Amino acid sequence: HVAGWPALMPASAARPVLGVFLDGLGADAIERMPFLAGQATVRRMLTELGYSITCHASMYTGLRPDRHGLWFVWQRKPETSPFRWLRPFRFLDAVDNLPMHVAVTKITRRFVRTTSWFGIPYPVHARWRDIPDLDVAERSLWTDPGYLAPAATIFDTMRAAALPFEVVGMARGPSAGLAGWEAWRPPNQPPPFTYLFAGDIDHASHAHGQGSAAVTELMARVDRTIERHFRAMSRGGAEPVLVAWSDHGHHDVRRLNPLTFLREHRFDIRRYPHVIDTNFIRLWIDDPDERRNVIERLNALGIGHVLTDAELDAYRVRMGDDRYGNIIFYVELPHALSHTIWGFGRRLASGHGYLPDHPGSDAVLVSNLPARNGQIDLVDVAPSLLELLGLLVEPGLDGRSVWERR
Repeated sequence: HVAGWPALMPASAARPVLGVFLDGLGADAIERMPFLAGQATVRRMLTELGYSITCHASMYTGLRPDRHGLWFVWQRKPETSPFRWLRPFRFLDAVDNLPMHVAVTKITRRFVRTTSWFGIPYPVHARWRDIPDLDVAERSLWTDPGYLAPAATIFDTMRAAALPFEVVGMARGPSAGLAGWEAWRPPNQPPPFTYLFAGDIDHASHAHGQGSAAVTELMARVDRTIERHFRAMSRGGAEPVLVAWSDHGHHDVRRLNPLTFLREHRFDIRRYPHVIDTNFIRLWIDDPDERRNVIERLNALGIGHVLTDAELDAYRVRMGDDRYGNIIFYVELPHALSHTIWGFGRRLASGHGYLPDHPGSDAVLVSNLPARNGQIDLVDVAPSLLELLGLLVEPGLDGRSVWERR
């Protein structure tokens, strides 16, 4: 059994679990958070190749991206695009401009609701003619029922087992993230699982850099708040099991305007359906000869390379279709692209989504329980939490429990 934890003890009779998700906290930054850094387990975790959306799905299902299907927020899926009502207006591509994109997104949001973390973002830098083919890959929050049906999240499993849990910080407005934590008071008898979510460190790191004074001060606030809640939950009975984790690290970056850069290299990206993310340019090109030509030209740019099939397989991000692109151009450090589908990126000081091979990409796992030796991956989070809660860990997951056994 897990050291200090009876095997599969019913959660109602066991120590409560305080689960803390710290979006964007790099493994090297944990030393600036003395309470967390002083726990029995402080371990690096290997992240996924991609952004938070794919990390969240991996952490809460225990499945790798090629099995849970989430890799990027924007995908090409014409049959479910919330913008498909725009197809009769594709002729307006000749007068394509930003106000048109903003206006149609505002209209679309009135009639198409999603409860995901990203909602329906404004597709800023995309060709007008392509917008009716774009859809968001995530339609609900990972804490909601059926987030990735038929794949079950830890929250789905808790609901199925009628196991009480509380979610703090997964909200918008004044109760979001750290502000929600600071206002929250643990109940005298906490449920078996309490989940604290904050994206504050990730947001501040993008704007200021994870090594900045502003982010260091924010980390101290987060650390103090976690310690306060841990102490409060300890006063109500047995000391809770603390499990804190992140999804990826951060890298200092230099902004690069891809539109200007590509023009300088005589590459007209507007000839092709495409999406530009912070460090990926994804294209859809049907003609095999044209595709080979574009791959060759992209690889010659000197800022990255087109991911090969072998790399897609190795990082477990090859999907069964090309909804995320049939050319995936990866932009390497220190470059980060501005003028993406999301916006202009004028304040981007730090970024993520780079290869998991970079130590700076590592996430972190912290607990007051001892962890086993060996590599730990994001997909290990789900089976580790399920085991602590006395819930069945379904066979066939890509992850396994991290806890030391004796």
